Amino acid sequence: MSIPGNPWIHGGGPPQHAKLQLTNGYYLHFDQMARLLRFVQQHPSAGRHSQQALAAGSGLTVRQVERLGSVMVRLGLLQSRSYRLAPFGSLVARHDPFLDDLGTLWVCHYHLASDAGILVWSHLANCLLPAGRPVTTLDARDSIQPLLAGYTSYAVQKKLLQEIRSFFNAYTDQAFA
Repeated sequence: MSIPGNPWIHGGGPPQHAKLQLTNGYYLHFDQMARLLRFVQQHPSAGRHSQQALAAGSGLTVRQVERLGSVMVRLGLLQSRSYRLAPFGSLVARHDPFLDDLGTLWVCHYHLASDAGILVWSHLANCLLPAGRPVTTLDARDSIQPLLAGYTSYAVQKKLLQEIRSFFNAYTDQAFA
């Protein structure tokens, strides 16, 4: 598949410290994110929520909280490190507690697609999908290949396809955006 010659949308190439992975291969489960959001909303007096406390309070594992927590920070739902509600997270917790409103999902999509620090999500959402053609995982990998010069071959081989699968799962099985 030939992808249109879109230059890196943020100018010249990926940022020096762009993350290759956001999800570490974990799929975005909006029902689980809603459980985390609800727990944080119900405990506003906590100065900081530990991953262990979030896991115990939401019924998720610490590993799930770790993965979903970092995604929720990038979505603008939680504050970094403290896992307290961010301003957008407060709005969502009050008005869309199940994270299923199309408007909420579009704002979340915008947060990830516009973040040049998340290489795979930003590139695929802005350079590959707008072409409007069917795309396979291998097409996506090939379109990102020119941007991977600063990453180790181990990172590319182990992490890239996992992240692409998470991206596609979010937009298909999870109905993201």
